[in-house]
Parts: sequence; structure tokens; C-alpha cells
Amino acid sequence: MHEIPQEIGDFGVLIHSGFTKRRALFFNFLAASVAIAGTIASLLIGETVQSYKVIMLPIAAGGFIYTAGGDLVPEMQRESSTKKSAIQILAIAGGVGLILMLTFFE
Repeated sequence: MHEIPQEIGDFGVLIHSGFTKRRALFFNFLAASVAIAGTIASLLIGETVQSYKVIMLPIAAGGFIYTAGGDLVPEMQRESSTKKSAIQILAIAGGVGLILMLTFFE
């Protein structure tokens, strides 16, 4: 369930960056395919390497935080419209709320 807002956000970033809808869908699909391959590899490696999760979880979390802090936040700050800024804040709050709800159901 957490991948749905992720993919919508990725698609939006690609469209905002100037990609056509078709090209944005292709690159979004390509990125998702690589993520699936990485998940399969990670599951296979995780079964054989004892401390794999302890090492990989902070690296993955750091990658996401770096992307948000380095790419998305500066892009959001370029927007000067109050209405669009409010929509961005509501979208972020909605995403945080969705993740919080998922923690109760997992």
C-alpha cells in the first residue's frame, strides 16, 4: 500500500520535470521494475547474511531522506502560490497519515 503514493509522487515529479506522460510512465515503470529486482535480491541475500537488515535499513532510510531533503524540498520551495503550497502541505500530511495508518494495520 505504501508504494501507491510513492509511484504517484514519482510520476508527478517526472511530469513537473518536463517529461511527457508516456515517457514519465515508462521511466516510472522502469524504476519500479528495478525496485522489484532489488527486493528479490535483498530477500535472497537477507536469508544468508545474518546482519543484512541491520546494515541495509539505515542505508535505505538515509537514501530516502537524502532524496527528500536534496531534491523535493527545494523544488517545493520554488512555488510561491499560497493555494499550491497549501495543497503540497495537505498532500504531505495525507502521506504521513497514510503511513501512520499502515503502522497500525501491519
